[in-house]
Amino acid sequence: MGITQSYLSILEDSLNKKIEILDTIEKLNNEQNAILNKPKFDEEAFNTIYEKKAEQIDLLNKTDEGFQTIYERVKAELDTDRSQYADIIDLPHHVSKRHPQMALSDRAAQFGAYSALRGYDEAVTETVKKSIHQTEAYIEMEQYND
Repeated sequence: MGITQSYLSILEDSLNKKIEILDTIEKLNNEQNAILNKPKFDEEAFNTIYEKKAEQIDLLNKTDEGFQTIYERVKAELDTDRSQYADIIDLPHHVSKRHPQMALSDRAAQFGAYSALRGYDEAVTETVKKSIHQTEAYIEMEQYND
């Protein structure tokens, strides 16, 4: 196995690792969504998941950086001698058995700004409103008792 072939194997492993990380982030998103949909917001659980997602995103970024570094090493050789790697380059596009193919119109969204805390502002606002209401009720009760 030549060095370029080794690099290609590393790139493939890197892409598989990215899929695992993205699957983990998806699961964490679902867990956060479940917390946001409960009648009582569990801030501690939400923040714990937030921290786990931050770790996964950091890992994803490091994996991307490593992928890019290796890709740059291999790119020139692949462009120069494509015929040597035709058996790999010309393979059909992989179609996941676990995940349905994303609509083309939705694909662009994955390159937009990452919203790790979708719904968080609304949850915090609701918690603040409840807290203000409880505080006002307590103050009224104290004033009434005086």
